[in-house]
Amino acid sequence: MLSQQLKDDHTLAELSTQFDLHQNQIIDWKNQLLEQSVNIFSRPTAQQEPEIDLKALHAKIGHQALQIDFLEGALRKIGAAERQKMIDKTHQLSVRQQSQLIQINRSTLYYKPKEISSTDFELDASNR
Repeated sequence: MLSQQLKDDHTLAELSTQFDLHQNQIIDWKNQLLEQSVNIFSRPTAQQEPEIDLKALHAKIGHQALQIDFLEGALRKIGAAERQKMIDKTHQLSVRQQSQLIQINRSTLYYKPKEISSTDFELDASNR
């Protein structure tokens, strides 16, 4: 249809009747084709990716590995109760990820000790 319009073999009125389209639609399509025809046969230009400095990246990775090793050693010296206090439930890292990083079981975060009932407390005191 558009090729017929471009060749001017048929009038706009004939094409719009034949294909049940409004004449403005045919004109819009023709204009779009003419505007974009330059891009049809041209090769897309390859976007230049920024050059990556591998030495700088390796240095940064090495530095972060040293920091992680230091923090892991420091964490081993801290008890589990102190590490539990380090969890921040509002932090961007999930609680699961935080508990893995500080090497505690996530289930310990949710454990609430059961209170001793007054009768159990009295029984325990009387057995002493």
